[in-house]
Amino acid sequence: MIKRILALLLLSTALFALDNSDISQQNKPVTVRVLLKKLARSALVEVKGRHFVYNPKTDQLIFSGAKNRRARMSTADRGLSWGGRFPGLFEIRIVPGDPTSAIFIDGIQYKGCIEIYSIGGTLNIVNEIDTENYLKSILSHQLNPVKSQEALDAVVITERTNLHYTIAKDPFASWQVDAMKVGYFGLGVKKSQQVYNAVERTRDMVMHYKKQPFASSWSSNNAGKSVSYIDIFRNAGNTPKGVNGLPSSIARQTSRWTAFAPLKTFSQLTGLKRITKIDLFCTKGSTKVYGMRIYSRASYVDLDFFKLQKALGKELLKSNDFAIEIKGKKLLFIGYGEGAGVGLCLKSAELLSEKKESTEEILTFHFPGTELINPRREGGYREVENFIWR
Repeated sequence: MIKRILALLLLSTALFALDNSDISQQNKPVTVRVLLKKLARSALVEVKGRHFVYNPKTDQLIFSGAKNRRARMSTADRGLSWGGRFPGLFEIRIVPGDPTSAIFIDGIQYKGCIEIYSIGGTLNIVNEIDTENYLKSILSHQLNPVKSQEALDAVVITERTNLHYTIAKDPFASWQVDAMKVGYFGLGVKKSQQVYNAVERTRDMVMHYKKQPFASSWSSNNAGKSVSYIDIFRNAGNTPKGVNGLPSSIARQTSRWTAFAPLKTFSQLTGLKRITKIDLFCTKGSTKVYGMRIYSRASYVDLDFFKLQKALGKELLKSNDFAIEIKGKKLLFIGYGEGAGVGLCLKSAELLSEKKESTEEILTFHFPGTELINPRREGGYREVENFIWR
């Protein structure tokens, strides 16, 4: 392993001597661009170890260093400043120079590369990271320990499929994912060895629907029924249909929850002074709520489920499978399950695993009409040699 790393370093050095081009663009796997900071006045940028700084427009080397560099990054009319001014330079790409190098933004370490852009006197900071390391980070944050290996692998493949779909929608975008919206914290989260193992077991595997990756999702418990992605999120293309009679239906009653919320919260959200009635918008043939209409005498305001859940909190509004009643100055929610009721149901996946169903069978059950694409099995898989993306 050490010999292999040394050989890669020698190869990288030789390539630099030839054309000074960006080494992170060589042997590049599928990567995702994550917005870390938007319109920030400044940020503390630290690099430990050897590093290279490129112009992201041309991939040409601007400068390199072997010593640690720690300073606030800011911008002005004449260019970026990072421990010194760089006249005429308004965007940079920082690339680690060897496997021991590390890049930190405001104290959080990130794998892959960092790009910084000057936007009207402020900074946008983007982390380009390979999809496999991104999944390890984000799922370590989202997932509690999962009983079944097959169920966990199904979650990882579902998440990877959605990520590939997101990237494919705009592959040349400045950024494709907002860290604040998805809860991405780089290496600043506690590592889940269970998640890391699942990502490695399923490396590069994705589902295809009509020969393309698709918008997909998973929830902890769909309470017996799932609906299609487009029915809830209302903004996707071709996606598989939902599934009736999920195994989690046998435990629907045990997943029941109730919660109260003050009416004044809805008044603040909608601007309506006196709320008289609330109608729920549910997907056809189910009790999954994608929105609601809130009335105040002669006027009303429409509110989607995700805006409401953000306002109330996921601890209170656990799922979109609920009914609602006005009780004096409060609203009573009576619901089932946990999550948005779309795609993979983790509870059902674990029950299917207990019946010896494979990961592929679990996915096919939850996403009808799809196929699992395994590059290793089909001869399309290649090991990425560039240490930057490992």
